[in-house]
Amino acid sequence: MLRHFVAFVAISAVLIQSGCQPSKPKVASSPAIEKPPAAPTGAATPVSSTTTPTTSDKPVDVKPQSSAQGLPDKATSKAGTPKKQESAPPPPKPHPERIAILTPGGPLIVDVTLTIDGHPANEPFEKLIDGVLAAATSDKDKRPTWKALAANEEYLKEQQYGMPVRERDLKTWTDQYDHNHDGEIQRDEAAAWLGRAAGRKMRAFSLRSSRSYANVPSASSRIWKLLDTNGDGQLSAEELQQCAKTLLAFDDDNDGVVTAEEFETLRDLLLGDSQGSMGQRGVSRAAALYLEPNFAPDRLNYLLTDLYAPQQDLRPESFPALASVYKSLDVNGDGLLDQDEIAALKTEPPHLLIAVDFTTGTDKSPGKSTVRIYESLPAVSIAQQPVSDRLVVTLGSTRLVLMAEDLTNSLAPAQSAAASEIRLMVHDNCDSLCELLDADADGRLGEREISTAAKTLSAYDTNHDGILQSSELPYTMIVAFLRGERPEEDSFYRPRSAAARSAPAGTPDWFLRADFNGDGDVSRREFLGTSEQFSKLDTNGDGFISAAEAATAK
Repeated sequence: MLRHFVAFVAISAVLIQSGCQPSKPKVASSPAIEKPPAAPTGAATPVSSTTTPTTSDKPVDVKPQSSAQGLPDKATSKAGTPKKQESAPPPPKPHPERIAILTPGGPLIVDVTLTIDGHPANEPFEKLIDGVLAAATSDKDKRPTWKALAANEEYLKEQQYGMPVRERDLKTWTDQYDHNHDGEIQRDEAAAWLGRAAGRKMRAFSLRSSRSYANVPSASSRIWKLLDTNGDGQLSAEELQQCAKTLLAFDDDNDGVVTAEEFETLRDLLLGDSQGSMGQRGVSRAAALYLEPNFAPDRLNYLLTDLYAPQQDLRPESFPALASVYKSLDVNGDGLLDQDEIAALKTEPPHLLIAVDFTTGTDKSPGKSTVRIYESLPAVSIAQQPVSDRLVVTLGSTRLVLMAEDLTNSLAPAQSAAASEIRLMVHDNCDSLCELLDADADGRLGEREISTAAKTLSAYDTNHDGILQSSELPYTMIVAFLRGERPEEDSFYRPRSAAARSAPAGTPDWFLRADFNGDGDVSRREFLGTSEQFSKLDTNGDGFISAAEAATAK
């Protein structure tokens, strides 16, 4: 017996010395969405049953992540929690930024990891700051000073500073940007100096947002005003049936696609010069909050209470689309949210977890971007992801159009530093009817979208009375991640995707050449063959040849 015990101890010692550990059960693989990047510091990674994330049933271009960032290894339940995919690229490493999107249904907490060329998005910005400090460090002082920066003509020339720095220029710099008045340059002071032309401090990531008090499509939608020929504030079945004809009347170049530019002249005609810009509608509420670690809990409490329960307490009905979130926040179960309970929004597991990556372009080709969803609450549905840089999700009666756009190719040389900034723009300053019709969310209406417009809008006639009321339409918000936006830009607009639609693998060359307007379909008028040939290729008989139909044709 003693010999057996000694042998067991010896074998155990060898195993421990060699680093062998008992193997853990393998996680069951699944083609579902992969587990997300690590949660923010202080956030509870385990998700409670009331806020268990889920994935959508609908196909989404989602790439998996590994569980190497401190995530639990257990396979998740059938309730809709994400599971692991077998082939996974390395996960994004940056710490996620936390945003609260203030939808009518409640505050949607979004964590987003941002990367540029696969690296943390703040790296180019930090290198930019490092460049300023290096240029301001002389061999004599060994410290970055404003005086040394002003004397470094070579660096200033690279920064498109067109003239030598005079004494009064140096004084202006120190007065405006030397916040502690010590003559030296700190990192935040360098960021403020870099943003001098735009009158704002440069940041690796920033947010601007705006939300109208009441976004009523019948009052704010240009397309609604087009279709509502009798001006009664509702769309009858007859008016909807004329939808395609009405829209095509504004196709100035006769390519079968109606762009925002082709609607712009109509905007002035319908609304008049004083109301021509949709940005001039009554907008003053924030549409989103950047929940940085130092975001004050009392400010968060004030903003949410002011929006969701003016002069009252936040009650369950304050978050109609996020009942499970309210329940998880109401720790004491008294049916009211106090300041400490609301502050938990800064650390609780996100309601939506996404990753945005920007790939730098060249002189000949623009930069590209991708948006991927890793995790979401059951209340959040993924409506569509037509291409990799944009997708649509819904929460209650709200549609969120998420997109990422690389604008660096449009920057002037003097604005090149803006390529290191990513700015998030959240607002409802958009044509809600156009967004509903724009199935691929590219900011224009293609031939298929126009031809099916009546059917698309009729689907929102929830009471089936044959009349479309403004109140039956969902509320739309634009959520746009923008790299390289012009530094002075502070308006709210609807970005238009500049990236050409990429055809699926196996799409024949003849289809690419025939798709003259680039909307991803070949219509009868684009097709150069006979009607019989077209009908043979149009296997579902919808009046268009899709890339899939072209690929399967013999």
